[in-house]
Amino acid sequence: MGHDVFISHSSQSSTAATSIVQQLEQNGIHCWIAPRDLNPGSEWAEGIIDGIEECPVFLLLLCPHANSSPQVLREVERAVSKKKPVIPVMLGNFTLSKSLEYFISSHHWLEFSPKTARNNTKILIDVIHKKLSNQDRVAYSSSQEAPLNTHSRQTFFSRKRAVFSLLALLFLLLSWLFFHFFWHHFASPAPPPAVPKTTTQALDHSTQATISEEDLGPDVVSGEVFGIPNGNVVKARINGKERELRLYGIDAPAPQQEYNEEARAFLEQLIIDNRIRATLLGKDDRGHTEAIVSSGEALLNKEMIRAGYAWKNPKHCQKEPLCSEMGKLEQKARDQRLGLWQGDNPIPPWEWPRHQKLLQKQ
Repeated sequence: MGHDVFISHSSQSSTAATSIVQQLEQNGIHCWIAPRDLNPGSEWAEGIIDGIEECPVFLLLLCPHANSSPQVLREVERAVSKKKPVIPVMLGNFTLSKSLEYFISSHHWLEFSPKTARNNTKILIDVIHKKLSNQDRVAYSSSQEAPLNTHSRQTFFSRKRAVFSLLALLFLLLSWLFFHFFWHHFASPAPPPAVPKTTTQALDHSTQATISEEDLGPDVVSGEVFGIPNGNVVKARINGKERELRLYGIDAPAPQQEYNEEARAFLEQLIIDNRIRATLLGKDDRGHTEAIVSSGEALLNKEMIRAGYAWKNPKHCQKEPLCSEMGKLEQKARDQRLGLWQGDNPIPPWEWPRHQKLLQKQ
């Protein structure tokens, strides 16, 4: 079944997005939403592009978090560049960021609040149906052939032109396929440092390990995430207390390092519905509470390294077999030049202060 509407949203608005998707699909509008509709084993960024291209309509759910999300901004830019009709929905009262205003300032948007949600949902359904109807009419009119002529000679030439048109289209298709194959296999550059929003469906299932009791240990606590200050730190409410957890055995780029924001955004997208499970390992020698953390079926410590957005810390990672597995994942990310490994000489965070001092002396 094809999809009608691409749902662009931030993880902070996943509950509202799920509710809207349910109401749209109950009214015959088939939605594409991550991570539900990502193909197993596919790359997140590639899956997002395919989803935008497939859907005739682009629905943008805006909340304060999405307003500043680089991932949402990339999705809007792709939709606008592909001339997709964009329907903005405001989930709250806030000022639109200048980056998003650049793309959607000329669009009318719906405001969803507890008082207006029910009525505006009906309006949204009607608007989407009209957009889809317009798309169908355009596709239908462009596919119509010229009226038949009863004169046999004109009919002959009409058919001849049709054959030549089909041959020309076939030639263009074969040329595109050849160019795409050549570019992909021989001339494509290293992948850009776009932040892939990865969940279990988007990870490489041939290498992803299922979370086991050995990974998390017997004493597992649950928590609700309310902040992600860095690519290896999550803030969560656990048993009524606010805790700052450092992902055990890994280090992400420091605040002033390259790929710091990409790593933080990647970790944010790994966390499903702001829920985590964690094994608390106590304080490290720097006073941080270390933890092995999972969300859904993804073990965050491993996935940050697998995607190339963190280093295994050789000094602090001693737990086996976890640390050996993370070492192998890091080497694989290096070999494939994923994430921060696209840089010429990535500097680990534990060496970053010394590197800065040397630069200041020069």
